[in-house]
Amino acid sequence: MSGHNQGAINAAKQQGEARLKRIWDQVRWQEETNQITFATNEAEEGLLDAYFAEKKIGELNVPVGTDQYAIKNPINLVNQDGNLDQGEINPTFRNKTKNTVAEEILFVLERDSLLPDGHYTSVESIKRNLEHRIYNKPNNIVEFDVFRTVEKPFYRKINTGNLGGDAYIFVKGFALKDKEATIEIFERSPFLLMEDEIPLTVIQYDSLNAEEPNQTVNKTQLNATFNDRGEAVVKIKFRPKVEDPDTVYSEWKEKFTPKEPISLPPPSPEEMQQIIPSVPLTFGSEVPQNGTETSTDPADYPLPSNQKPELPPIVDFLWLKVKVSGDKQDYDEEFLNENNDSYFKLKVCNCGKKYDGQFRCTRYGRTVKVYGPIYNGSYKLKDYAKWNEIISKGIVTSMEKDIFIIMSPNEGNLDSVQSYDSEIVTAGAMQKTINPTGQGEFPIQVAEFKNSNAEKYACLFESCGWTVENNTMFYKDPDDPNAQKITGSDLKRKIREGFDASTFGSRIKCKPLEPIVNAVNDNDFQVKQIEDFISRLRDRVLPIVPRGYSHTLGDFLISRLGRATALDHHINRPAYVRNDLGDSLNNFFARNPNVSENPLNWGENHQTYETEILEDYGVTRRGTDMAERFNKMRNR
Repeated sequence: MSGHNQGAINAAKQQGEARLKRIWDQVRWQEETNQITFATNEAEEGLLDAYFAEKKIGELNVPVGTDQYAIKNPINLVNQDGNLDQGEINPTFRNKTKNTVAEEILFVLERDSLLPDGHYTSVESIKRNLEHRIYNKPNNIVEFDVFRTVEKPFYRKINTGNLGGDAYIFVKGFALKDKEATIEIFERSPFLLMEDEIPLTVIQYDSLNAEEPNQTVNKTQLNATFNDRGEAVVKIKFRPKVEDPDTVYSEWKEKFTPKEPISLPPPSPEEMQQIIPSVPLTFGSEVPQNGTETSTDPADYPLPSNQKPELPPIVDFLWLKVKVSGDKQDYDEEFLNENNDSYFKLKVCNCGKKYDGQFRCTRYGRTVKVYGPIYNGSYKLKDYAKWNEIISKGIVTSMEKDIFIIMSPNEGNLDSVQSYDSEIVTAGAMQKTINPTGQGEFPIQVAEFKNSNAEKYACLFESCGWTVENNTMFYKDPDDPNAQKITGSDLKRKIREGFDASTFGSRIKCKPLEPIVNAVNDNDFQVKQIEDFISRLRDRVLPIVPRGYSHTLGDFLISRLGRATALDHHINRPAYVRNDLGDSLNNFFARNPNVSENPLNWGENHQTYETEILEDYGVTRRGTDMAERFNKMRNR
């Protein structure tokens, strides 16, 4: 059997085994949710767990019956170690193990599409049904189980949430099918939002698939019915009903705002004479001493520095109470309040409030001037605080770090954001954009971040009015109960409100972009930006084959400057890299006809040859200000 076929067999085997594992996980879950007391042959009844959750979509493997396969060539089945079992065998037949036979059958089934669309089996399923010692006509039929995969939602526990954000409450029980659970949310004392130990007010979605909650009705008791898997689920939004003006919700948000602690000035000499402390007094960072006596000079008690640390966020700690009437008894149980670590933590995301009034009005165009906001930022990629950490974890190499640092100033700071040209928004060190339709590379980046860090996405984007759906960005003012979700030209107009000739050069407010600046300043989202740099360089730039050549860009350009130059070009004009580098290589080989076109043969001369190629490619590649950009990179 060819190496190619063997690789395909191995891939099919791994895929089948992964599917089989999911099947057995499903079986175990079904066993857990349908526990039986064998002594009485009655189902155990009761509540198992309750928690806040997010909805995820997973694969459920469903058995659909059996199918058959006819083994064409006669075989003897042997042990895994290759030895023959005792019993009748035919010395003229080939000897194969069950595992080999199952892998070959699976390979043929998938290669020739012998199963209906959406149906599959696995190596383990086929092996279990290889029951004969010898397979030869007419005794050559193997029967095996067939499955199909369906998408089913599941609910993963979360430990934090955001005021104004969504969450599911998931209750797990035994033998409570069709029973209705009553769910209440309580705060840990001291109470932040409610005045006493009474249930927290929220609004509820009418169904788990509803896109918007019922915003007109406050709910303190939530009701959900147990399904046949022992699950009762309800979807909520952490806020009271929507009013105009939204006074109660605004008061709730204010309660999450950290307050400056009261600070006292140092005492005057007269006040000090009236105080005879038993221990030295502290007014500031140190307690100065004159010999063994406490100083009475106010100058010796410095006030704290004007450089104030960021105040810690205020968190509301929540727990759940669930009531249900079963066939045997009534249940009234509490969850998430076992200890300080078990509470659900509700908080408010600041949505970049500190960037209020920090957007400068700029303009674009010579004949028709377009005005819009820009935040230049100040956080350079070279100053990223976690370089050593991500290098030690193998996320990025030291050379790649140098490449990004050489190239990135041509694009912008990690925290730069603007909206004044043809795009709706341009953000981050790679200047990813939301294009005029609401799509583009930035929505893709946010969608990937959402999949990898759902809780952070909810805080940085969703709670602040920004959502990504099908790789399209939408914005809805989170403080306006009448606001509608917008994208495209409506979103561009919203962002640029107030940015015109009369405010040109001034720094003014741009509420929709405050959360975007806040997001690109977040450590986790910055890691995502750097991962995108890495992916672009490794997967899209280095594998490019210059036009007219058989080796890759990564073979020709091995220096930091060379790869930075290609990455810089790809970010701005990706379609031109292949041809423009090919043209520069043509020029190089025309001047150096005796140099091999295989860069792997250049040896010690590689640096000399590459430098000459870059002198051409760096300044002739197509794009805006490419020669100037190259000279800046060369001098870094």
